[in-house]
Amino acid sequence: MRLSLAYAPPYDWAAMLGFLATRAVVGMEVVVEGVYSRSIGLNGVHGTVSVWLGTADALEVELDFPDPAAVPEIVVRLRRMFDLDADLALMQAHLANDPLLARLIVERPGLRIPGAWDGLELAFRAVLGQQITVVAAIRLAGKLIAQYGAPLDSGVAGLTHVFPEAHVLAAADLAALGMPKSRGRTLSGVAQASLDDPWLLRRIAKAAWRGC
Repeated sequence: MRLSLAYAPPYDWAAMLGFLATRAVVGMEVVVEGVYSRSIGLNGVHGTVSVWLGTADALEVELDFPDPAAVPEIVVRLRRMFDLDADLALMQAHLANDPLLARLIVERPGLRIPGAWDGLELAFRAVLGQQITVVAAIRLAGKLIAQYGAPLDSGVAGLTHVFPEAHVLAAADLAALGMPKSRGRTLSGVAQASLDDPWLLRRIAKAAWRGC
C-alpha cells in the first residue's frame, strides 16, 4: 500500500534520516539510499514500512501490513514519529527571541524532532542508552531484538525481527545480554509496568511529544 503523508514545509529530511540511520537497530531498521525502513508490530500483527522524501511536501510511505483496519493508527504513529504536525512557525517565533537560536533557525529551518514507533520502544532505547555510547546502546538493542523479537518474513532486506512484546521482555533475563543487572531489572520493570497499565507508556510518550 502506498501512502503520502503531507507536512508544512520546510522539512530537513537529511537531518531526520541521519539521526535514524545512526541509531538504526540491526534486524529492525535499515536506511538505504535515502529510504528508512523498519519492522512494525500492532495488536499482535507484524509488517514493514518504508519512508522516503516525496516531491510535493510529503513523505512517501510503502506499507506492507496484513491488517487494513490498522492503517489509520499506523498513519498516526508515523506522523508522530517523523514530527509531521509540528508548528514550526510558532516554535521558531518563540526560539528566535534568543539571538543564538535565531541564527541557527536561519541555518537549519526545517529541523524536526525524531520520535519512535511506540512508547515501549522509546523507553527501552532511553534506558539502554544510559551511561554508554550510542554505538554500544544500538548494539545492545540489536542483541535484544535478535534474542527476544518475533521473527519476520520480510520483503525488505535486513528486516528480520519485530521489537519484542512486553510480556516477553518482562519475563526475560535481560542482563544476560551484557548489561548491568540493575539496568536489566529496570527494563523488565518498564515492560511489566506497561502490562499493568497498557496506557501508561502511551500517555508518557504523548506528553513527551506534546512537550517537544
